[in-house]
Amino acid sequence: MRRFGIILLLFFAFFSSAAESVNVKISGGSGKARIENPVSITRKDGKTFARLVWTSRNFDYMIVGGKKYMNENAGGKSTFTVQIPDGAKKVEVTADTTAMSRPHEIEYLIEFEE
Repeated sequence: MRRFGIILLLFFAFFSSAAESVNVKISGGSGKARIENPVSITRKDGKTFARLVWTSRNFDYMIVGGKKYMNENAGGKSTFTVQIPDGAKKVEVTADTTAMSRPHEIEYLIEFEE
């Protein structure tokens, strides 16, 4: 019975969500838009996710690791929960802004601080 309890505990530890906060630096674009710090990092089902909240309302989607993520916060600051590689220190992303006369994709580099 004890062995079953240990296995069950390990199962929940691995598959439960664990959250932490880290600061990020961002480069690219015009420098007007930023990502708010701290960024929430969660782990679920063996995957790592970052919740990115921009200082701008004008991003409608982001592309991270070839996957497209839509803005989660219509009418507010552009917010995205994106999957990032485990242990990543730098992640290249593309964010589409609607702030100009027509939409433009902009390349950014997000650096996760320890």
